[in-house]
Amino acid sequence: MIFNDNYSFLLVIAFIVVYNAFAFFYRNQYALNILLVGGSIIILSTISSIASIGIVLCVSALVFFCGKYLSKREERSDFFLLLFIGILVFLFVLKNYNLASFELLHRIGLSYILFRLIHFLVESSKKNIVDYNLLSFLNYIIYFPSFIAGPIDEFNNFNYWIKQKRNNYRVALFKAGTFRLLVGIIKKFFIVPIIASYALDFASFDATYSWQISLFLSLIFYSFYILFDFSGYSDIAIGSAYLLGVKTPENFNNPYSSASLSVFWKKWHMTFSNFLFKYIFKPLVTFLSNSFKKSPRLVVTFIGYLLTFIICGIWHGNTLNFLYWGLWHGVGLMLFKLYDIYVYRKRITKLDNQVFSALYKTGAVLVTFSFVTFGWFFFNYNTYEVSSILDSIVNPNSEKVEVNMVKIKDEPHLRLVYKPTSSTTSFIEIEYETYNKELFRKRIDSVEINASHTYYLKPLTEGKRIYKLKVRSISDLKKENWNTVVSYFSFNDIEHTSIQKLLFGENVYLSTLDYVPEGVVEYKLDLPAEILNQKIIAIPEFVDGYGWAIRIKYKALSKTNLIIEYRRVGEEWILDDPNRSGIYSFTHIHGTLDYQNTPRNLASGNYEVKITYFDDLAIGTSFTQFVTIPDYAGGK
Repeated sequence: MIFNDNYSFLLVIAFIVVYNAFAFFYRNQYALNILLVGGSIIILSTISSIASIGIVLCVSALVFFCGKYLSKREERSDFFLLLFIGILVFLFVLKNYNLASFELLHRIGLSYILFRLIHFLVESSKKNIVDYNLLSFLNYIIYFPSFIAGPIDEFNNFNYWIKQKRNNYRVALFKAGTFRLLVGIIKKFFIVPIIASYALDFASFDATYSWQISLFLSLIFYSFYILFDFSGYSDIAIGSAYLLGVKTPENFNNPYSSASLSVFWKKWHMTFSNFLFKYIFKPLVTFLSNSFKKSPRLVVTFIGYLLTFIICGIWHGNTLNFLYWGLWHGVGLMLFKLYDIYVYRKRITKLDNQVFSALYKTGAVLVTFSFVTFGWFFFNYNTYEVSSILDSIVNPNSEKVEVNMVKIKDEPHLRLVYKPTSSTTSFIEIEYETYNKELFRKRIDSVEINASHTYYLKPLTEGKRIYKLKVRSISDLKKENWNTVVSYFSFNDIEHTSIQKLLFGENVYLSTLDYVPEGVVEYKLDLPAEILNQKIIAIPEFVDGYGWAIRIKYKALSKTNLIIEYRRVGEEWILDDPNRSGIYSFTHIHGTLDYQNTPRNLASGNYEVKITYFDDLAIGTSFTQFVTIPDYAGGK
């Protein structure tokens, strides 16, 4: 993103200096617009391709003329307005949710571009656009300070400030912009890195906490992480805009001091909230009120809340957890509205007591903050993680289970400590899973109890992931209920900065064992019956240009790989392919003898071939077959 690396940041500073020098000595507005467009294109080219920027400019120019057409119609035409907006939304959905491939067009900033284009079309239809200037409009769309993540300015405001020629305005904005830029840098590059690991990974907390407490603390950290990260970026964007002479609207106003959820949304990402209210909620409520005139106003408002925040959630991401987040706030606004009407206005406002009022406001702020903080749970964790965590909270364990990370001879493992309470337990059963674009799950039946009650499991996939691990005891009589633990595992040391050490303690290092301890669970790849019962086929085959080879046919098995080996009877095994994908049902074995200057020929004789299925955790059964390469001239 812009401002995130030294090169783009220095480029921005250099352009601000050049632009202001040019504006001070040469006040031709057309030339300044050309300079600003060129500067924005150069700066945006550090994060997106020139082709993508060109497509955005072309689409924006078309929208400009569509808006101009709407403004010139004597009567307002909702049909053409909805048609133009519908086309834009359709193209956005195709690209943003990967329903179609537009290789030239990057996703960066598309949401905010869409908002500006819709705003321009609606205000053009209402005949509210003061001055139509194509160059100013293109600057408005690709204005680099607010291109990525807002704030979402209105065209009339942007156009007003970009045309200002009075230097006293520029001096005042330059001073304010310098201060805002410094505030944003402190937030984003000093405060955010300190709390980021605790906000994004609840395993960063001391192991003495239970994972539930660590999750709770992590959500509080996440509330401040997302505030400082987003408001810091907005401060940098607003400060940069000020330095270029454009007074961009504010985006945050101490949102966590809000005493109700409706006030929170007036203070959080304010330009986006204003867009939701002005172009989604208000038209929806107006339409529903006109269509269902006998419906109670409160019901119409509630439907407006739900639909608006469903759209808000879907806009933030194309997975279900963002829909849950939108519904959480939609339902929350409904509940807060009911409380406001039937409790606050009828009872609380009638209590004339300053002490009570102060305590009530403090409590209201805490309740609102808690509600918003829990909502970030759906925002920060993907759908699988949300489901796993909630399932583990709703179904508490009946026995104590501990899970942490360890390295055994530099190989990462999950260490499970579980001592069954039943004295008749002879085995335990373990199941653990994680999600990385797809679900990875492993189940190990009948693991023998050992003296240390400690078991070591191999991770299912690389990288930092949330794992859901279940374990239960098995006796001769029955299988007990599952005990579940959920935690992040990154298999790397957590190294703190000096400030983090001061605030949160020392580094967290993984335990490393230089020996193989008791309890390392050995895996055997469980193969389905159709694989176990197969008889592989090996056929000698002459291949033009290569010579004699062996063609092997076997059953394919997705999510596995195969080891392919062969040998002449009585000789050592030769590895032909150590990692053949299991999606294929055949392979060819070639030799090393020359045939027509190609060293891919097999000698004649009796051969044995072997295939072995395996995955990341275990090796399965091997299958062998004999085959004979016939005698041929020079084949010995």
